[in-house]
Amino acid sequence: VTNKQWDAGYISDEVDEHMHVSGQVVEQLSEHQMEGFLEAYLLTGRHGIWSSYESFVHVIDSMLNQHAKWLEATVREIPWRKPIASMNLLVSSHVWRQDHNGFSHQDPGVTSVLLNKCFHNDHVIGIYFATDANMLLAIAEKCYKSTNKINAIIAGKQPAATWLTLDEARAELAKGAAAWDWASTAKTNDEAQVVLAAAGDVPTQEIMAASDKLKALGIKFKVVNVADLLSLQSAKENDEALTDEEFADIFTADKPVLFAYHSYAHDVRGLIYDRPNHDNFNVNS
Repeated sequence: VTNKQWDAGYISDEVDEHMHVSGQVVEQLSEHQMEGFLEAYLLTGRHGIWSSYESFVHVIDSMLNQHAKWLEATVREIPWRKPIASMNLLVSSHVWRQDHNGFSHQDPGVTSVLLNKCFHNDHVIGIYFATDANMLLAIAEKCYKSTNKINAIIAGKQPAATWLTLDEARAELAKGAAAWDWASTAKTNDEAQVVLAAAGDVPTQEIMAASDKLKALGIKFKVVNVADLLSLQSAKENDEALTDEEFADIFTADKPVLFAYHSYAHDVRGLIYDRPNHDNFNVNS
């Protein structure tokens, strides 16, 4: 991209790479300063992204809340204010891949914090799960084009399988969720004995592993992937979410749904409380 901007001295290029007195990348171990830098940068009319460990985004929960409240007021009451670029958060080093940090670095609750700002059809929040590299590209494309939002992009940084083409990822993201027909053994909803659903990169790997075992047993199942978490929200509360008809078509109207979810299970349980077949959802995280 560019060099990292750093005005002070450093030991040598062998220790600190890509350092310069100018650049568009800033790295500091202060979540407060990073969020503040980005928020101010966006208010100048420019675009940006902030990458942080998932567990430490919580350090600036209140700052996100205040920015969301400002966006809500803008959307509702200040039509003459021009929209600004969205605050994009790349949430990485996530709960499921803490190979050396362990327990202290495991907290996916930023999704729960942001969900508290999803009402009144203000559409100031986006929560996206990058299933693979192509989905990450599709999500980034959408987030960079959006305005007046806080977008959380949850994506691991470990090598992983690629499940979708870029076109397939864009198509799924446009709806928010999609059935993966190529990974399913049931050809119709009536034929399905169970739905295997996932939101998140590691949960998707687990669902795909489970599908192999169920396939060996001859069980008919349907695989569903969720990229846009808010597509699950009741259409009565969110006019950009799936309609009840679309929801039932994707998840079936009456079959058991085993949902592997990246963050805390109550996120999904709260979003689907008014959806068809919600009693048949078993959400695990």
